[in-house]
Amino acid sequence: MFGRRRRDEGEQDEDVERRRNEALARRRASRQSRRSRSKATNGDEASSRRRRGSRRSRAADDGSSAERDPRKARLDSLRVNVSTLLREADGAQERISDLDDSIGNLGNRVSRIRNANYTLMGHLEGASEGISSRWGMRAPTLKEDAWSRASSIRSELEALSSQLSALGSPGDPDLSIAESRLGTLRDDISRLRSYIDDELDEFESSYEELNSELSVAENTTELLSQPSFEWKKREHPVVAIRAHHLDDDVHGVMTLTNQRFIFEGEKEVVLKKTLFIATEKKTVREVVIERPIGSLEAIDKGRVGLFKGSGLFVRFKPETGLSDVKFDTRGNEGDQVIRNFEYISSGEADRDLAEAHGEEEEEREAAPVVCPICSAPYTAEIYRGQTSLECKYCGAVIHL
Repeated sequence: MFGRRRRDEGEQDEDVERRRNEALARRRASRQSRRSRSKATNGDEASSRRRRGSRRSRAADDGSSAERDPRKARLDSLRVNVSTLLREADGAQERISDLDDSIGNLGNRVSRIRNANYTLMGHLEGASEGISSRWGMRAPTLKEDAWSRASSIRSELEALSSQLSALGSPGDPDLSIAESRLGTLRDDISRLRSYIDDELDEFESSYEELNSELSVAENTTELLSQPSFEWKKREHPVVAIRAHHLDDDVHGVMTLTNQRFIFEGEKEVVLKKTLFIATEKKTVREVVIERPIGSLEAIDKGRVGLFKGSGLFVRFKPETGLSDVKFDTRGNEGDQVIRNFEYISSGEADRDLAEAHGEEEEEREAAPVVCPICSAPYTAEIYRGQTSLECKYCGAVIHL
């Protein structure tokens, strides 16, 4: 028993010694880890100090270099400024060439929309011919004058550029002469640009106004090249834009004609599948809204959503019983729709159509409309663009 007790005491001593050794080992490992981290931190700080010192040294070298050779900095600046002025001289002539091409293409653009059966805006032909005629009389002299002045400036700039390329050694002449010459050429280009501004302002203003109207017509004919609806007799497109019908969450095309307000929704139709995957699709349109243009009370611009920005509210006359419709539009297209709705509502569109087709404006007879089946009078309002009515007594269709 005594021997067993002594063995137990010995084992306990060994356990105590083992735990003591393990604790010492952990403390040594902890101290080594702290020393390693400290060395790494000191090393990083030293490296950082070396990098900062290197940057300061380079900056000091650059500064001292610039101080030692300010002439080189002036020379580099002169070369950059010469290149800039050369581009400005070219730009002055390019502006005339761009306007020349744009005005020259107006006649073709008008012809294309007429060939696409866009008959409204009958003033486009006269406006196009007018600006083309005025430009044709002024352009030759303007182009010659601008070319002569720009060429003279360019020649001097190229000569100055060659001189600057040859400079660089400390013994070269003073740069003040080159700087003075560059200042004179800069003034020459400024005068050339002012001259061109004065000459082109009137033409550019007239062209931009005409281009805006033509762009509306071109966009309209493109969108309506394949409509999903049939055109009515004496119906003509006025404006068409892409729009998002927010109430039904449908994207499509909004169209105003001289007779109707139409919105066509677009959807994708799968034409072919391979292993349940659509490999061929087609976008098709279908009429979502179609109302006589006269049934609209107004088209207003306003904020259509928290993230949607400005769009259109199409408001119908109260007696139609139709709710307002909200559309999201892009850019200034909403303004185009509002402007053209007023163009239709005022009767100006009908007058332009009558003039374009050599016909008198169609006026609705003052005599009351009578149902041909039950002889009951039709007493409700007949809207602009409405071509048929329904008798409220017998349900017969009355064609106008």
